[in-house]
Amino acid sequence: MSTPIEAIYEKGVFRPLDSVDLPEGKRVSLTVISIAEKCPDPASDLLSIAEDTGVSDLATNIDHYLYGLPKHADE
Repeated sequence: MSTPIEAIYEKGVFRPLDSVDLPEGKRVSLTVISIAEKCPDPASDLLSIAEDTGVSDLATNIDHYLYGLPKHADE
């Protein structure tokens, strides 16, 4: 079973911020992730918002579509 638990590290001991449903003395494994590190890179989720534009040369001619510059010659 894997359950994320927020805790505070004080005087050498991790203290959970909420109650934990475990028997007293139960051994567990902890992976420590700082709350500041918990926020993912915004670019890591770009695929979930990507749209199919139907423009097959968008990457090659991005300046044309954004700024109206001439398209690149086919290579």
